[in-house]
Amino acid sequence: MLVVGCGFGDDPLRLAKLGAKVRAFDLSPDSLEIARALASREGLDVLFEEMPAEKMLYEDDTFDYIVCRDILHHVDIQRTMQEIVRVAKPGAIFVVNEIYSHSITDKIR
Repeated sequence: MLVVGCGFGDDPLRLAKLGAKVRAFDLSPDSLEIARALASREGLDVLFEEMPAEKMLYEDDTFDYIVCRDILHHVDIQRTMQEIVRVAKPGAIFVVNEIYSHSITDKIR
């Protein structure tokens, strides 16, 4: 499972507690330091890496599940989505949620 733009690691840690094998990345080294410390404190095995969403370091066809929560408005969406599709295995499941004031989902909600 991949978590795109993981911040302080809330989503990866929650998923790891549920038994998922999780890799996560963010652009912020400070956020990753916090995420790693939280994972260590809770005894969770999550691989946190620093990289931009637009140029992921993962191999093609790597992930069965990809989670993007409140991150796409921070990135070049077209380039990031190309990367997400590239690293997803055929038939992968995507969980994407964007909550911010200019989102169509805000109007639906």
